[in-house]
Amino acid sequence: MAIIIIESIGFSATHSISDFLRLIPNIKVSHGTRNFTKNTPMGIDDLLFEEFYNQMLSQSQKYEYCISVHSNYAPELISKVIDEKTTKFFGLMRKSQFKQIMSCFYWAVNGFLNGREDFSRIFSEIQSTYGNSLKQIGLSVNMKTCLMLYAFNWVSEFNLKLISHAQKILFMEDIIANPRKFLNLIGISFSYNKSLKIEKGPSHKNKVKQFEFLSNADEILEKISSHFYFNYDNAKISIHDIDKLCASKSLMN
Repeated sequence: MAIIIIESIGFSATHSISDFLRLIPNIKVSHGTRNFTKNTPMGIDDLLFEEFYNQMLSQSQKYEYCISVHSNYAPELISKVIDEKTTKFFGLMRKSQFKQIMSCFYWAVNGFLNGREDFSRIFSEIQSTYGNSLKQIGLSVNMKTCLMLYAFNWVSEFNLKLISHAQKILFMEDIIANPRKFLNLIGISFSYNKSLKIEKGPSHKNKVKQFEFLSNADEILEKISSHFYFNYDNAKISIHDIDKLCASKSLMN
């Protein structure tokens, strides 16, 4: 019996990694859900984490491995509730905060352009709260800059929580490069003679790359990341500092 929680804000091949894990016999894997038994999309039959975890404990009587991927529960809550003697808790992200933020940005842009009300609200809130700050660093206040700042905060703040509360950090790139080592290190025994491979999932960028107005997205993030910082352990840190903190806690190094 093994219970494993792999938490991620997303944009780290969580779909592909979940599909790969489902190839293992006698395993139950949830992805993008807050109901481990029903595996419904987030927002449908959501449970409190305590209830979700109890479902995992119950299902572990039926399966050798119970694994949750990308449930988006608060890392500090997960670490508080789980029994670390029986449950492993990993954070999953990219080695580059910059690349993970860019993926989140393209996802947000696609959602905004497709009329999702939550992204219209986010755009409005960022515009109201940070509009003057964006102007002060020489950026226009528009959909691009506001959604980029949203992605910058959304990804980095969650990853900082994973650094603080997860037992170890997993990097998407390491998992894709060496799936067998990944399985061994998280405690899964799997006899398989053929080579193991994790396919990269669909790209969020590919859904919007045809829009010329996004051609300078990298430059916008560069400017934001050089002027906006995070408070962590009584220090002001950049996304590049976050990369270093993640690497120091990596399981697969």
